[in-house]
Amino acid sequence: MKTARQGSAPKKGAKNRFAGLLFCLLAGLIAAGLYRSFQVAAFLPLDADRATPAVVAEAMLAHGLDALNAWHSTQDNWLLSAILPQFPFYALLGQQAWIPALCGWLGFVASCALCGVLVALAAAPRPSAWLVGMGLFGVLLFLNPLALGPIGFLAHPVSHGVTCFWGLAALVPCVLVLKGRSRWLLALTTVLLLVASISDPWARAAFVLPLTLAGVGLWLLPSDARQKRTALCLIASTLPVWLAGAHGFGLFPGIPGTQFTKGALADIPHHAALGFSGIAVLLHLVPGTNALTHPWARWISGIILLALCGLAAPAVSNSLHDQKDGPRRFLLLFCALSLSVTFAAFSLSDFVTRLDLTRLLGNFAFLLPLALCLCGCIGQARPLLTGGLVLAAVGGVLAGLLPPGGNHATPQKALANTIQLLVFLQDHHLSDGYGGYWSTHANASHLLSGGHVTIRPVAVRGAGVLHPREQQVFDAWYRPQDTVPSETRQFFIAQQDDELCPDTAACVALAQHNFGPPDETLLWGTVPVMVWHKTLFPSAPMPDTLQRAPELSAHPTEDQSLLLTPATAPAMLWRGWASVGPDGAWSGAQLAGIMVRLTGPSAPLCLTMRASGRSSAPPQPVTLLRDGTAIAQWAVHAGTPTPYCTGPLPAGDAYLVLERAAPPHDNQRLLPGILLSTLSRPHG
Repeated sequence: MKTARQGSAPKKGAKNRFAGLLFCLLAGLIAAGLYRSFQVAAFLPLDADRATPAVVAEAMLAHGLDALNAWHSTQDNWLLSAILPQFPFYALLGQQAWIPALCGWLGFVASCALCGVLVALAAAPRPSAWLVGMGLFGVLLFLNPLALGPIGFLAHPVSHGVTCFWGLAALVPCVLVLKGRSRWLLALTTVLLLVASISDPWARAAFVLPLTLAGVGLWLLPSDARQKRTALCLIASTLPVWLAGAHGFGLFPGIPGTQFTKGALADIPHHAALGFSGIAVLLHLVPGTNALTHPWARWISGIILLALCGLAAPAVSNSLHDQKDGPRRFLLLFCALSLSVTFAAFSLSDFVTRLDLTRLLGNFAFLLPLALCLCGCIGQARPLLTGGLVLAAVGGVLAGLLPPGGNHATPQKALANTIQLLVFLQDHHLSDGYGGYWSTHANASHLLSGGHVTIRPVAVRGAGVLHPREQQVFDAWYRPQDTVPSETRQFFIAQQDDELCPDTAACVALAQHNFGPPDETLLWGTVPVMVWHKTLFPSAPMPDTLQRAPELSAHPTEDQSLLLTPATAPAMLWRGWASVGPDGAWSGAQLAGIMVRLTGPSAPLCLTMRASGRSSAPPQPVTLLRDGTAIAQWAVHAGTPTPYCTGPLPAGDAYLVLERAAPPHDNQRLLPGILLSTLSRPHG
């Protein structure tokens, strides 16, 4: 007679063989997913934003870490989360055009893998825990190309998808601590969240705030004393992140402050509907359809996701009341809070106008499948929910594996046009010039041309005045000593760009207004490439420019004055001004140039100015230079505009520079600075 142990041996062997077969199938799924996602990531075109790590890495190799504070970034600066981690690739491999695609793909794969790790940790010690984690990892690798590219940006080297990696990594120590490991591991969570939130303010809504609230929730839910202490530690791990602020305890003063503008209440339903459509695009479940061109496919995907969430609701409720399953309870609570907070912020914001802005809901692509997978491991409603999850996973894999053609036609065409433009410039021996940030993909020009052509982005400020672009640039790019010698030809690409000009004719007129008639004009298709045999951004205005400045005479019996208005500013102001209004012009840089022709006898020149801020703010030290020589120093007060006068100045064309005290770092924001409203010469 067989013993009980002998009878169970065949069953155990069959179970092990099934687990081995399942492991091989999942490994094959992961391998296929890695190959498929790499195909998609490699297909994504290189644009100006994706080239940011390459541009900063090149500056870091030349100037060290100081380049980080010299970079004029947006509030989504990616300094710590993307630029520094990608620096070794450029340092070791050089400026290669394929590195952005590789880095974006590696970040996406790492985020998918972290979701699998979190599921496996939360579901352990069940024997199938790691198999479930492998399955989730493999399925996420097949997210459709729109999610990785033009809508979700999940495989871009600088995007909110990168932030998802750091946020998901920060959850791993939390789960380990809830499973009984040392609470000191939460210090790693703090570091990871600091990296994410300093680099991308979106991380505070998607990960930091939900983690804080999840800690509060765990403390309020029924649990033992140890779990309550752990919940307090979770809350404490986020406090340094809130205290660090946007500038990381002052270590990165050049990062712009966080801005969030609430939209009108009437727009909330429209924004919510757009967000729902975006989520359906990110988690597309209908094979053979394009989520952009087939709205019905988006609706089907959205309905399936809502149905799965409804089936998962009882499992979520049971898990929240299960005191023994702290890791899973924490993760479900965190996912629910993160998804709710980001969707609410998305619906309330005022800039949600396009489907590609649903990249701000990129956490849905990872956290919603993670939460549903955790719910599928819970007993109640498990068969129906598990079956639905399997079918949805199959649909998602097939939708990613068999997408319709044309998803990347427009981006790829734009990249091909940019490469053709760079080849055209190189064929005509043009290596240094200016153009629109988006129309020419200026910051990617150096990378795409192999270092042969460099296009610097410019933008319009004030009344038709071309200035260096305020963001995604280095100041050194526009300094004459760092540009080519004056005998080298510099060009301007007169191509339509939202930041420059609405059409070709307007672009040509804008360039002629700022730089004068070109010495040559080449045609790239229908786009004029205007060429000058001079430096287009000199340190001081040319003599012919000064001769067009307004005249300010000295009269023996009457005061003479020039008002700064939008109509008079173009002829009076040189570089360094941020904006012009009816009450004057605000300086926007440390050096702000003024052009005026002084006539008549020698007389003082008075500048009516006030500093920004409240009337109680300390005065700003200001130096006035004429032709490079200091002629006056003042302490300009805030509040009421006040005349500040020099000594007697002789007649002649004058280029004046209003110089403020240097900031601690090259790109510390000085906006707004000094308001200049009037130039005058008193009588007598």
